[in-house]
Amino acid sequence: MGKGKTPAKKTDNALKVWVGGLPQKFSFKALQAHFHQAGKSTWAEGGKGGNGSVCYTTEAEVYNSMTLLNGSVFKGHIIQVDQWVKKPTKADS
Repeated sequence: MGKGKTPAKKTDNALKVWVGGLPQKFSFKALQAHFHQAGKSTWAEGGKGGNGSVCYTTEAEVYNSMTLLNGSVFKGHIIQVDQWVKKPTKADS
């Protein structure tokens, strides 16, 4: 896959959660396994600055992950889990 071509970009924003407070190094498989506690996630990734995203197939799983995993401990870090909100672009301003 080329840079910026992740399945997360094609996933409806209502089916994604934002994750903050992630450690510097971890595997996407470990992150995905952590989020499977709330439902079967379809994609998990981390980005710069300790942020990442996790995708699900239903809004119920998204809600479960925000409810169950916000404040949970992942690899020794307390993480934040919240609704995905698209970054505003210059065109939105």
